[in-house]
Amino acid sequence: MFVILSYDAENRRCGKLRKIAKRYLHPVQRSLFQGFLTEKQCRLLKEEIAGAVDTEKDAVVLYKLPDAGVLRMDEIGTSDLRETDIL
Repeated sequence: MFVILSYDAENRRCGKLRKIAKRYLHPVQRSLFQGFLTEKQCRLLKEEIAGAVDTEKDAVVLYKLPDAGVLRMDEIGTSDLRETDIL
């Protein structure tokens, strides 16, 4: 599946989040990454990210485009957005 990851975090955690994201995805901008992952890789990425963020202050969003062609968004941390399907 094709994955887009974006994060908004306090400066002291940005470096750690960037290192995690770069192990799985290609950097597009400072806090934006993309690439193809398996379900297992995506799960591992989410687990690592969840362990590195402060869910009260940081926000990480994963957009997943599975084979079905529907973009799926999962978030970790604070945001006005909620898990949803985007067409």
